[in-house]
Amino acid sequence: MILLIAIETNGLYNCSLLGFKWKLVDQHTLKQIESGERYYFPQEPYNMEAIKNNGLTEEKITSLRQGQDYSAHFDDDSKYINELLNKADLIVTFNTEFLSRFISHNTPAYGLQFRYQTLFELAIENSIDPSKYSKVELYHELIKQTFERFTKYLSRILKKIKKSQQTSEVIEDDIEQYKHLREMKMQIETMHNTFPKYLLHEDEI
Repeated sequence: MILLIAIETNGLYNCSLLGFKWKLVDQHTLKQIESGERYYFPQEPYNMEAIKNNGLTEEKITSLRQGQDYSAHFDDDSKYINELLNKADLIVTFNTEFLSRFISHNTPAYGLQFRYQTLFELAIENSIDPSKYSKVELYHELIKQTFERFTKYLSRILKKIKKSQQTSEVIEDDIEQYKHLREMKMQIETMHNTFPKYLLHEDEI
């Protein structure tokens, strides 16, 4: 299964994780299996610069936690987090390096960020209206497009190879590229590898 993770934090380094949203999707159909979200109080003073961006004030976190009984701090909720991570064959997030500052895991991870783009810029580039989705839902939409573009690209390369064979002009580079991409697609589908980052940007291939 693929685990989509979106986090909100109390800063960039050496700080608390405040928001944890996730969605589990099937690696073959990309359909949602289950999802959830949890919010935590920081163990240090609130970072007002961070709060300006994520809106997670003490009052907001208290409201979001209302009626739910789980650890007040993210670091104390490791059992829940680890059980969730253990279900995943692949983690998809926006920035894997940033995620690793807060969550330690051995699961292969794929980051959607490309060329230091913001999530908003990445969504617009892929013709997705970011105002219609939460972060984790945007990740879901982006990986759907990854599969679609990848399949179309494989098909185009295969047609090119067949055409070159018919004219007796076999292009070895194209054949090798197709073999490589086909193998990579199988790896993706079986979750033995992470998504190649360039697949979101077909013009880069």
